[in-house]
Amino acid sequence: MKKIVFVTDVRFWRCRTGAHQRINSLVRYLMNRGDEVTILFAAPLSNGESPDDSETNYDSTAIRKAGLKVISLVDDWSPSGLVQKIQWQGKCILNALSPSDSKANSKTESKSSSATLESLKTFEFVSRTDDLLKQLNPDVVIVEYVTLAYLLPPKTSRGFITVLDSHDLLSSRNRQFQEAGYTHWLEISSEEEFAVFQSFDCVLAIQEHEAETIRNQTTNVDVVVCGHPVAKTDFATSPRDSPSEFAVGYFASNNPANRNALLWLLDSIWPIVMQQNTDARLVLAGTVCRNLDSKQLPASVQVLGVVDSVNEFYDQVDTVLNPIRLGTGLKIKTIEAVQFGLPLISTTHGVEAITKHNAKRTPWITADTTNDFAAAITKLTSSNDVCQTLTANARELAQQLSPDDVYGELVRYLNRPG
Repeated sequence: MKKIVFVTDVRFWRCRTGAHQRINSLVRYLMNRGDEVTILFAAPLSNGESPDDSETNYDSTAIRKAGLKVISLVDDWSPSGLVQKIQWQGKCILNALSPSDSKANSKTESKSSSATLESLKTFEFVSRTDDLLKQLNPDVVIVEYVTLAYLLPPKTSRGFITVLDSHDLLSSRNRQFQEAGYTHWLEISSEEEFAVFQSFDCVLAIQEHEAETIRNQTTNVDVVVCGHPVAKTDFATSPRDSPSEFAVGYFASNNPANRNALLWLLDSIWPIVMQQNTDARLVLAGTVCRNLDSKQLPASVQVLGVVDSVNEFYDQVDTVLNPIRLGTGLKIKTIEAVQFGLPLISTTHGVEAITKHNAKRTPWITADTTNDFAAAITKLTSSNDVCQTLTANARELAQQLSPDDVYGELVRYLNRPG
């Protein structure tokens, strides 16, 4: 058994985004294998004006049900805690800035200033973190995202293994967003990012391609590929026999890459599908739907918005769509389609991180142009045989993405002698 401390400012227990699910899955896996896990939360646990606000109650309930040990670095209701809380909320607003205009695109997205590694530092947290780490005396400290690396003591004075869960190569993601005309939430160069990586004993990369890049740019840093597992299968029923009942769906959080994908789907792809099959239905879910308030949608589009459980979405669709064209890392929605045993239509970008698992029988169709994506949707709405084949492939791939398979390399690293 290891004593493991996670350092994060992500409310991962909510399981509302891919990042939430990635962290939650790893935490649950380590807890289930018997490790003693503590969360140092670099933000107030309360998220509103009083301890009674609904989001705070939601978090408290979720933390308790999950059996998590969470220690906030902020004393929420002390005068100093309130000051830190205001500072933190300001940073969150900066990071989450997004246009409410559903017509926003790569040319009209908000040009707000990005945060930097320096601007996101809350130095009051450093001594608090140091004190808690001395009390907890962990074997391993896992930091979520490069933005919190500053909280750790210098490498020469640590008595524990340090692991950075990178999630993405944020410098590459930042560059992609800029090239597409978007403002990324964090302004970071590759030199800055790799300098942070160099301060850790180990870096978790979400896919092999990014792992290789990190290995080439760092020295004496262990790099472990740690993707996202299918923790359990929630296989849906077989595809419906009647094409007239066929529903495709897109579930995403509200970030520029997903907004770009949503608008491409609604403005360019879906009108072509409607010309071919007027009975097809498009189901949309997740916080990305907040951009649709002022958009006129056809009757064939159903907006679920934020759902309490992902099952509410997956129970209503026969095929999952992932029209993502920007970003880095692993697309969790791709893994979710596999988890639910559903066919997937995706851009090449959306599946590149898991193609190595199953080169012969993939559960998806890739399409990178408007006409090809629309044609793939039309093909599945009219061919139950193709759906059945892709469904069988998804269920086969799910067996290769078990938690033991996905986390095996990390566990071997943590268990190595010395």
